[in-house]
Amino acid sequence: MALALSPDGNLLISASVDGSLRFWNPRTGELLGEQNVQPGGIASLSISGDGSKIVTGGWDGTVRMWGK
Repeated sequence: MALALSPDGNLLISASVDGSLRFWNPRTGELLGEQNVQPGGIASLSISGDGSKIVTGGWDGTVRMWGK
C-alpha cells in the first residue's frame, strides 16, 4: 500500500495490493472514487509536481503513468 498527497493538498490517493487507486478528500475523509489500474498490485505511488500525472509501480516490476 502507498499514499500520495497532491501538491495543492486537495487530494489524497491510496494505492492497494489489489491494484486499485482510491481518491480521498484529505480534509473530510470522504472517498471520491476508485479505479482498478494495475492487476497484480501497486507497490509504489507518486504524483507529479503539477498534479497532472500519477505514476504507479507494480509488484510485477511494471511502471505505469496515468493522467494528462
